[in-house]
Amino acid sequence: TIIRSGLHKIDRAIKKMTVGGERKKYRKVLAALWYDEMDIDENIEMAFLFHLEGTPSAMTAAQVILPYERNYLQALLKVKRFENRLPRGYSFRCLSELNRAVDEIDPTIYGFEEKINEIEDSLPS
Repeated sequence: TIIRSGLHKIDRAIKKMTVGGERKKYRKVLAALWYDEMDIDENIEMAFLFHLEGTPSAMTAAQVILPYERNYLQALLKVKRFENRLPRGYSFRCLSELNRAVDEIDPTIYGFEEKINEIEDSLPS
């Protein structure tokens, strides 16, 4: 089944990427950070980045998932969405650098989000 093959893929990656006592720690990070918007490989890579660095750079995270995205902007935005739902105790460094990179590529993105928030806030409850 699809679930079984996904679990086997995760087990193989854990065995290949970690050794001994590190495996349990990596599994905890992977479980804590699992993000439904990313596929198995992206989740494995992102968890490994946090496992290695603790608090990785948001720009490094975008580079890690870039091969799975259509373009660099999509990778940056996915990291931003991922960051917004990180559990307590996990965070990225250099988020302002990520935001600047998004603005350089398309300055309308964050302005659009702000307008949506303004509209939602002005609606009667």
